[in-house]
Amino acid sequence: MFAKQLPVDCERLLGPGHPDTLGTRNNLANTYRAACKPAEAIPLHQQALADRERVLDPDHPDTIAARNDLTTAVSMTSPATSCHSASFSPILSRVGRRPLRAMIIR
Repeated sequence: MFAKQLPVDCERLLGPGHPDTLGTRNNLANTYRAACKPAEAIPLHQQALADRERVLDPDHPDTIAARNDLTTAVSMTSPATSCHSASFSPILSRVGRRPLRAMIIR
């Protein structure tokens, strides 16, 4: 799988703390999560989060996004929230067709 090799190549060429290296690791974890493979995604998300907290900052937007990605992957392991469940349907039914800006302001 090409996606598995990309973080390895980025680390070798750019270094372990380079933003692109951090991003490719997180992207690989997101790929596993999107493929409904949380067991593979979670360790990668944990590593991506730890690296971003160390290299960037705990409050950096990329670190916060990595924390959110990890939380989403972990929630997929719950029986109540499986990968194929309609976990977003309650949210979408509450949101309806209101513009995103309207939701943010409230």
